[in-house]
Amino acid sequence: MVFVKQTLDYLKKNFIYLVVFSIIPAILYAINNTTLNIYTFFSKMETHSRLNFIDVYRSFSTINYNSIIVTLLSFMATVVFVSLILAFIEKHMRIGKKTFKGILSKLNDNIVPVFILITVFVMIYEVWAIIVSAVLITASIIFGGAELYIVCMLICIIFFILLFILMGLFVIWLPCILITGFNYSEAFVYSASLMADHKLDIIISLVLPYILCNLIAIFIKISIGNIAGLIVLITAFILYFIYYTSLMYVIYFSLTKETREDLKKKYF
Repeated sequence: MVFVKQTLDYLKKNFIYLVVFSIIPAILYAINNTTLNIYTFFSKMETHSRLNFIDVYRSFSTINYNSIIVTLLSFMATVVFVSLILAFIEKHMRIGKKTFKGILSKLNDNIVPVFILITVFVMIYEVWAIIVSAVLITASIIFGGAELYIVCMLICIIFFILLFILMGLFVIWLPCILITGFNYSEAFVYSASLMADHKLDIIISLVLPYILCNLIAIFIKISIGNIAGLIVLITAFILYFIYYTSLMYVIYFSLTKETREDLKKKYF
């Protein structure tokens, strides 16, 4: 829980600055969202019949097949604004100044590594969605009724844990590239060596906020309706953007034991 606490402490002090970078991609992601599609899949699942692979895959995929344009826009907005927010956080933690000055000039340095990382994440997730869909289809052949529902829930929980473990391998890859100047493979090896003794704390810091935000969004969708659920979902995505980008640098500075200038008291 140590990384969760440190990240939340950073967000409490800098929320207003960070949220500026998150509004546009959060709105686009909420419009494109597939998070609630997983809830819809389970709420409408017919346990007496075999599941359809295409329907299951679309419920889990990050791609909105009804509007590919929205998916592309959300992807591009994420790349640009994550590049900007990382530039702000890095500058703040390294020199202790909260300022937007010079952030745009860092866009050229950040955008390619960010594009590569997000592309890797999307590819991993889509392969994961295909595998999960295939396993759920297999379960629908073997099981039926209430058993199928329970088995499908267990399959999803297990696979989500595996997904976060896999994603955790890349959590400080970007800071290792942007701060150290290592190439992509060197940065990956370096980040893996830093995280080797902190795997559990890192997985908890990745999983906990995701679960809480999604449970709240689903609860509000069920109890109030789609519009309220969309508003909460936008809020959840804003929190995702500012939390996970801050988490990258919190973990990096903690594991490398580099001094964080933003934590020092300013007397002038």
